[in-house]
Amino acid sequence: MFAPLTRDRMRAILNKELTALRERRGLKDRTWAVEWESSALEFLLERGFSPEMGARPLKRAIDQYVVAPLAAMIVEKRFPEGDQFLFVRSDGEGIQVEFVDPDADATDKLIAAPVAEPITHSALAAAILAPQGTPDEFQMLEAECAAVERKLSTPEWSDLKDGLTAEMSSGDFWNRPDRFAVLARFALMDRVKAAAETAHALRDRARRYSQSPRRYSAELNGRFALQLYLIREGIRDAFDDAPVEAALTIEPVLDGAGDRPATLSWCSDLTAMYRAWAEKRRMQIRDLPSVNASRAAEDPILLVSGFGAHRVLAVEAGLHVFEPSEGGTSRVAARVRVDAVPLGQLSAAEERGAILATLNTTPRLNSVVRRYRKQPPLVRDAAGRWRTGRLDLVLGGAFDLLQDVAG
Repeated sequence: MFAPLTRDRMRAILNKELTALRERRGLKDRTWAVEWESSALEFLLERGFSPEMGARPLKRAIDQYVVAPLAAMIVEKRFPEGDQFLFVRSDGEGIQVEFVDPDADATDKLIAAPVAEPITHSALAAAILAPQGTPDEFQMLEAECAAVERKLSTPEWSDLKDGLTAEMSSGDFWNRPDRFAVLARFALMDRVKAAAETAHALRDRARRYSQSPRRYSAELNGRFALQLYLIREGIRDAFDDAPVEAALTIEPVLDGAGDRPATLSWCSDLTAMYRAWAEKRRMQIRDLPSVNASRAAEDPILLVSGFGAHRVLAVEAGLHVFEPSEGGTSRVAARVRVDAVPLGQLSAAEERGAILATLNTTPRLNSVVRRYRKQPPLVRDAAGRWRTGRLDLVLGGAFDLLQDVAG
């Protein structure tokens, strides 16, 4: 019998295999630069290791999930040149490889918030939404990166990790009902550490690229800002012992039969908004198989995990009201319900039953969260804290960032 691999050891083995991958025929002669987002590494850790077989499934997982997309790029001759590089990430279902061009322009136009001390979420949010590539912006991001490093070096962070390690080493740990929560929290801290390493890699690449006439890349600054934003959320999750996965469902609120098509269409728009948000925040998202297939499209249940997922989604619970035009009477509403996903070793059927039972006990809130108007475009926080005319960005999944900037 061998002792189970620790996560640090698993990461060392994974890094060794990924380094060896670059020496394979067809890859070793290519001067590609590759940056690994922590979500991709976490995906390979989950697929490449098992308690029974150790690291033996790892090579197969790399061949299946990494080599295949790289081979497709070689065949199609879509590999990067010059200062471009490959950025590898995961959505929880597979590995995605994308090109990053440091000369790419920001697509969203938004006035950046001024740099403040201490650095606020709004400064990071503005740099994600519309990175400027200025020296001041990069200096702000470097300062935030240093703050993250200090946070991860504090006695509070070390004590929390040591305490979890001690709990997992206790003789009765594997019989304790809270073992899944302890394991999830420990894994969360490990993911935060890996995310910080990704942030360091993006910082270093941005520094190197600063030798160009543009001085700093807006594209790299935006990615760097997003990574730091998410790390902040992950650190907060770890200290707050926040749920690691959230279940979200959207149900129509019908006042009459004539409202049904428009209300269902609005539910679909909101579902697309949360999917886009999850993808842009590097979340893992999956659909809960519906017991009633005929209602699956009407009452989808999304399972979302990632840094800050539950905290962000929890405040989305309630009514979301849409009106096509100012002064119109054809308003429609949808109700969002959110709850934590139960932890444990559950089969698909058991997980579905547990989540449905949890959601069925979640109150159906009748308080309005946000109001949305199409013409002229306007989104208003019901509490009066913020508003924006960027309906397109809100429905495109940027609602969390826009409320930080507007607030």
